[in-house]
Amino acid sequence: MARPEIPAGASAHRTVMDMNSVSTDMPHASNDRRRHGFPAHAGTAGASAVARAGSRRDSGESLLEIVITVMIVAVTVTALVAGLGSAASAGNAHRVGVQADTVMRNYAEAAKSAVRACRDGAEWKPDYSPPDGFEVSMSPEDTSCPSVKESRRLELSVVSPSGTRDVMTIVVRSP
Repeated sequence: MARPEIPAGASAHRTVMDMNSVSTDMPHASNDRRRHGFPAHAGTAGASAVARAGSRRDSGESLLEIVITVMIVAVTVTALVAGLGSAASAGNAHRVGVQADTVMRNYAEAAKSAVRACRDGAEWKPDYSPPDGFEVSMSPEDTSCPSVKESRRLELSVVSPSGTRDVMTIVVRSP
């Protein structure tokens, strides 16, 4: 390896330090240390003593640490899956509840329209077919048209596919 020229007035000591900072094709220990934030003059004797002292602890994870880590991950994944399952179940229950409310309101509108269209003493029946899985009923089941001066209280009931029952009370009268 060619030795760099020493400029006039430079000391030999300075030249040695400059040689440590000269980049070559082969990696140099002090260059690597400087690159990673360590001082170039740090000796390796102290570093090897520290490595020997901590080598037993830093050599790897113990079985207990690995088991605890696996348990923490398992509990976290279980909680996440349970949360997603309950969110899906709640979403389905809400959807069925909204459908039952829609069926109830459509049935009430059909009952009101049927009473408005009937004449005194005639029979009326709501013209409504609920969606699959839903059942609708009305009480009292008296379907004779109320007189013009009279109103009738009806209790409408809807049973959803999941078995929940919604009840609504309406008042109908002939025009």
